[in-house]
Amino acid sequence: MYRCSMSSVCIPLEQVCDKVKNCPFYDDEDNCEMQCPSGCQCSTGVVNCTGVDVNDYHYVDQSTRILDLSNTKYLGRYIFGKEHNCYHNKYMVVLFNVSMCNIASIDQHEFHSFPNLVNLDLSYNTLVRLLPNTLTKYKSLRVLQIHGNKFLRTIAPGAFNGLNIDSLDLKQASLELLEENTFYGLNLTGLDLSNSRIQRIKDNAFNGLFCQYINILNNPIKDFGKGVFAGVIGVKQLVTSAYKYCCVRPVGLSEDQCLPHRDEFSSCEDLMRKTVLRVLMWVIGILAFSGNVMSIIYRVLRDRKRFKLGYGIFVTNLAVADMFMGIYMLIIAIADYWFADRYIEIDEKWRNSGTCTFAGILSTISTEASVIFMCLITMDRILVIKYPFGQVRFTTKSALIACIAGWIVSFVLAVFPVTYVAYFRGSFYSKSGVCLGLPLTREKPSGWLYSIVIFIGLNFVTFVLIAVGQLMIYAEIKKTTTVKKSMNVSRSYDLKVARNLLLVVTTDFLCWFPIGLMGILALNDYIIPGEIYAWTAVLVLPINSALNPFMYTLSAILGNAVSKMQYFFSIQYSILPIKLRKV
Repeated sequence: MYRCSMSSVCIPLEQVCDKVKNCPFYDDEDNCEMQCPSGCQCSTGVVNCTGVDVNDYHYVDQSTRILDLSNTKYLGRYIFGKEHNCYHNKYMVVLFNVSMCNIASIDQHEFHSFPNLVNLDLSYNTLVRLLPNTLTKYKSLRVLQIHGNKFLRTIAPGAFNGLNIDSLDLKQASLELLEENTFYGLNLTGLDLSNSRIQRIKDNAFNGLFCQYINILNNPIKDFGKGVFAGVIGVKQLVTSAYKYCCVRPVGLSEDQCLPHRDEFSSCEDLMRKTVLRVLMWVIGILAFSGNVMSIIYRVLRDRKRFKLGYGIFVTNLAVADMFMGIYMLIIAIADYWFADRYIEIDEKWRNSGTCTFAGILSTISTEASVIFMCLITMDRILVIKYPFGQVRFTTKSALIACIAGWIVSFVLAVFPVTYVAYFRGSFYSKSGVCLGLPLTREKPSGWLYSIVIFIGLNFVTFVLIAVGQLMIYAEIKKTTTVKKSMNVSRSYDLKVARNLLLVVTTDFLCWFPIGLMGILALNDYIIPGEIYAWTAVLVLPINSALNPFMYTLSAILGNAVSKMQYFFSIQYSILPIKLRKV
């Protein structure tokens, strides 16, 4: 409405310049012959001069309630410069838009011409600093927009003294430091400081602030203390870039209302927040590493003749792949021990470190190489059983070529997310503190489609091949059990190996099938509880790497030992009658 001059009477804007004197002093009919500034668009109470380079703003009608001067070249001279008195409108209350006008500085005197202003838009200017009491006189101001001032580096404590605004938008600035009491006295529904390049926040920076919603997302904060949110009250939601800020969240704010939520593994103190997970990480890591190392040594030193056969080469390479999983587990276990009681302080640094990336690459190489070699082992056993006379079989050369190809494929799949930054944004292995890229959550961060294709799609295809091979091996074993007496020793040995490896492949399948199933469920927006994710990553995923060497190498050692004992006792039994006859 239009407030009449020197009066408390307000009239509808439609009654301004309607040739009827409605105000006590008839000012509603003053200056009715004024024309709209050249190039501007005018209607009742609204003047839009966006992008118009005019310099006669003092001709704007006094009945104007909304004045849009955004993206105006000469605004700094005629409104905020030495000639800022050219235009006065103490009745303009709705909106004064001076965004994108290259305004570099303001002080406490430059807005005195608009004392009743409610909405002020200073966004996307070139402000460098806000000094104390800059906007003190604007008691009526409710909305202040200062976002997009990319050169704004300093907000002095007291810059917002006296304001009664509902919200404050300061995103996309260059605020390297937030001083103590920066927002003291403000009563807000929302404070947006996202993407403002904040590097340091002093304790009590939000002291004296009443605010329901605070957003400090996407700021490279490197220095903050436990008292960063001390003194702020009324906060119902806090949005940050990392869970570590939630560890120093305002008093009274529940953990559920602080984003992002903590991951399935870590707490504010430890990388692995559950003791049982921590113990399992050490146990499985040691078993996977030591067991596979012993398996490799045994194959190299005591079972060299198997290197001339395809399955011996594949089994040895499988042990190397499983050993990598043991190394990965030990890296995470050592990091958990090293960062004990202070993990949240270095959470972001750890997840983006080269060590975490290396661990993630090792885990991916291990899982993919393990699947590939399992597939090759199954193919080799099928060929041996189906063609017992060696018509079709992996030779030493072809087996080595297949292994080299498997390692190359696994390496490329693991390293690709690190090298292709444009898509993965360097965050593929930094989703959690355990540096895994498994697609087991409903969230879809950078690289989620790649995770689906590799960990679910590719593994599903290889497991289908393995399953078909298992059925073929099982059928062959069943078919030959009735004619065991007529089988030669070599044929019997091949079937025994196939039976043992069938057990290995089956257990590997049972480990990976739940992961694929959970990935599909997560892809269809089913909620996978965090506890299940944690147990999957710590137990289900690596357990097979710890069991494999004991299943196919230890069984081979025990088998040889039993054979030797049987041979020994058979010799003894054959000699015993001779000794008895002599007696």
